[in-house]
Amino acid sequence: MKPQETQSSNIAIVIRKLTHVGGLEKYTMRLANAFAHAGQNVTIFTTQHDKKIFPTARKVALIPPISGKKMHPTHFNRAYQEAIKGGQFDVVFNMDCGTHFTHARLGNGVYLAYLQRKRYPTLIHKWFDIHLNPKHRRLLKLESAAYSSPLIHQIFTNSQMCKNELITHHDFPESKITVVHNGVEWTEMQPDFDKWIDQKQHFCKEHRLDPNQIHLLFIGNGYGRKGLGELLAALSIAKAKDYCLHVVGADKNREKYVRKAAKLKVADQVRFWGPISPIRPFFQLADVAILPSLYDPFANATVEALAMGLFVITSKTNGGHEVITPECGIVVDDIFDRVGFAQAIERGLKQKKSWHSSQRIRNGIEYLDFSNQLTKIVSKTLDG
Repeated sequence: MKPQETQSSNIAIVIRKLTHVGGLEKYTMRLANAFAHAGQNVTIFTTQHDKKIFPTARKVALIPPISGKKMHPTHFNRAYQEAIKGGQFDVVFNMDCGTHFTHARLGNGVYLAYLQRKRYPTLIHKWFDIHLNPKHRRLLKLESAAYSSPLIHQIFTNSQMCKNELITHHDFPESKITVVHNGVEWTEMQPDFDKWIDQKQHFCKEHRLDPNQIHLLFIGNGYGRKGLGELLAALSIAKAKDYCLHVVGADKNREKYVRKAAKLKVADQVRFWGPISPIRPFFQLADVAILPSLYDPFANATVEALAMGLFVITSKTNGGHEVITPECGIVVDDIFDRVGFAQAIERGLKQKKSWHSSQRIRNGIEYLDFSNQLTKIVSKTLDG
């Protein structure tokens, strides 16, 4: 399975499912196309593939499920090893989970780090959940086996934060880790960015919003992990009240957060939209994006908001904070420090988006265009 020093290599890309338009799936298709454009022979190994969502000229090999068993990570790990055996692939690039690969992109972070950063009622609850929960034990065992494999040539993390976690929790050699921050559709976003002023006026008129008000944007599925509760708490003690927070994303406990907003007396300033697509109109509307993740290897919304010219407030536990500068955002050290978080929000409320400020913020991350970031991964992989 050692990469050959030839002009064209056989590349296997492994992902459990390609059935919905999520960040992992979109990145997988972009990476597959980048390898193909570099002249490589690419095969994607997955259990399901929706051709309507992910049309591709790349070869897709479907892995049949193990009879009578749900295809969870441990079963998928065995199934894809069976599918790729024979040594015909020079590179096995893992996007999801598994223990048999030469290269991987750690887009979902380090599972043990995620568990340790979860909120637990007590330390006893935390210990029992991490050490005795069967699901966590299986995934932790799989993760440990993966990063102790002698087959690995290179792991790509999307943040320095994840690189440090991989070294700390798995004693993984630093020489085999390359940090490549998440890319963004910077070039593709240009037309939507160019017309954000007109589109904002149209959106406000359609939904009876005040275009002169400061509009804050929270994006994320799973409000708990994305820090919405802490954001609402901080807003409740912020002095400024002339704003509207737009909450976009899905959560099965959405009504709990609606009630919390009412209890904290910020319901009049918060609008829950639920899962909604397309998302670009909200980037055109908003002045500031607030992304207070409890744990996010690198929230895609960070660079998407910046590419649309928004000022970004985010947490230090979002790996995306590494691309934030004082000119384009604020990094909150501790989102559970309600006072400190509220003060950051108050500073953000002074960052009303203008044509000049939005251009400056957008231009500051041009280097993160997908074409640049994918080239780094492809080149490093093919160089061995």
